[in-house]
Amino acid sequence: MAHLLKLYGLHIKYNIKAQMQYRVNFVTGLFTNFYAYFLMYTSIWIITNKFKMIDGWDYNDLILLSALNLFSYSIASTFLFDYVYGLERYINDGRFDRVLVRPIFPMYSMIFDGFSWSGIGQILVSCIFLGVSVVTVDIDWSLFKAFYFVASVIGAVLIQSAALIFFGSLSFWLKKSFTLTQILFINFRTVINYPISIYGTLFSSVLTFILPWAFINFYPAAYLLDKPVTYPKLYLLTPVLGVLLFTFSILLTRMGIRKYNSVGS
Repeated sequence: MAHLLKLYGLHIKYNIKAQMQYRVNFVTGLFTNFYAYFLMYTSIWIITNKFKMIDGWDYNDLILLSALNLFSYSIASTFLFDYVYGLERYINDGRFDRVLVRPIFPMYSMIFDGFSWSGIGQILVSCIFLGVSVVTVDIDWSLFKAFYFVASVIGAVLIQSAALIFFGSLSFWLKKSFTLTQILFINFRTVINYPISIYGTLFSSVLTFILPWAFINFYPAAYLLDKPVTYPKLYLLTPVLGVLLFTFSILLTRMGIRKYNSVGS
């Protein structure tokens, strides 16, 4: 494992160095992602400046809610977005055959190829807003809450990573899964920038028990801020679900690799 981490570190290093050969494109890519995330936070300010509170959540509360979502997503997508987008192309044009003959496990090889350097801008801006929100919101900190905060962020990263790997791995069976990723994950995930309680019981249940995106930020934030929720103990499941879903996504990928049949080109 240490050897793989070292190899991955070198891959990232030389990937960034290669991109920096085109300095204008490199800086523009970083700024574009930074700017896009900044606009998301600005939209929250505009809404709360007009309505003050959204179902009991004020501007600072909503910033914590969205920051937990966007920070965990920015980390997961930086390392895995090109994996979920690229795997279906590798499978359909026959390039996955070359991955299979490399001297490392095929999934590791795909993750190496899937590093997206432009996500660094997303990580930077979401980290800033997460740090600011933690300082400005009214949290009654305790040792357990501090520990839980760190565990919930790790769990959220694992849930988002698991979703990207899961939907990407469906390409082994569906051949094309990126559209499904956009509909069920990327688009659905944006609604959790606001408290799921505003969407009604049915949709909130979908985001909890079917597509568990509410565990990324809503239940952790509700616990940290002492907000009333329908299922007050579910916040404890974020780290657990992160580990379970990530493990399941890895196993699914292994199953897909065993099932893979070359397109013959």
